[in-house]
Amino acid sequence: MDFKVSNFFPPVTRLLGVLIFVIGIIGIVTNGIQVFFIPLIGFAIVFSTKGVSIDVAHKKLKEYNSFFFIKFGKWQSLDQFPHITVLEITEKTSLGSHTTLVNSSSREMVYRITLLSKDHYQKLLIKQLKDKDIAHKETKKLADLIGFEKVIYSPGAY
Repeated sequence: MDFKVSNFFPPVTRLLGVLIFVIGIIGIVTNGIQVFFIPLIGFAIVFSTKGVSIDVAHKKLKEYNSFFFIKFGKWQSLDQFPHITVLEITEKTSLGSHTTLVNSSSREMVYRITLLSKDHYQKLLIKQLKDKDIAHKETKKLADLIGFEKVIYSPGAY
């Protein structure tokens, strides 16, 4: 099972990656193949991701960074994360200008399916959803499939 958790670069950098990619393609068309590396850089910026792979058969997981669709990371035992939970997080996004004439902020509730260590001090994000019911159903499905214990997040209690 493979879970793409987030993009490696923030949105503004990915937008810059698209611009680099387009400029690189124009450079290839006008100047030839010698500028081939420029669109590759833009492509890498746009499509680089972070994620988690779980190998149920061998009871291992890998937290990875992916560049050019190649996943880099180390496999570790799944026994380190025996619990699974849904964390309810309020994400805040704010936008402001230097002149303080324009300020904008928004809050959004998100539900993060997270693996937990035995004492709950280590967390590993698997998936983030916007719907509470879907998040709990997905968590239950993963708990049954892999053998995790679904718990309430409580650091130090276990």
